Amino acid sequence: MGLYVNPTDKTKEAWLITEAKQRATREQATRDVRALIKSLLVPVVLVDNGPFTALAVLYDQREADAFARDDGRAKIFAIVPRSALADRASGVGERVLQEWDV
Repeated sequence: MGLYVNPTDKTKEAWLITEAKQRATREQATRDVRALIKSLLVPVVLVDNGPFTALAVLYDQREADAFARDDGRAKIFAIVPRSALADRASGVGERVLQEWDV
């Protein structure tokens, strides 16, 4: 099971627009996840699942590689500061990040 952003005060799309430090290519977001996280930046991907979207946190290389695969779904990759995920309004929170070692 993954780690997902579920904002409490806005849509996932609006959260991403507000919090993204930069939009990223698939390669930029998935190439070296550990290095990004060490710099306090975390890659995320907004996935269009048809009836709903999901905003996944790419918290390790395995998770990043799974989302990097071309599976026919539209995806937007971005980089967000860890502090944005730690904010309770993200639906993630600092405690969850510590449990996942992000």
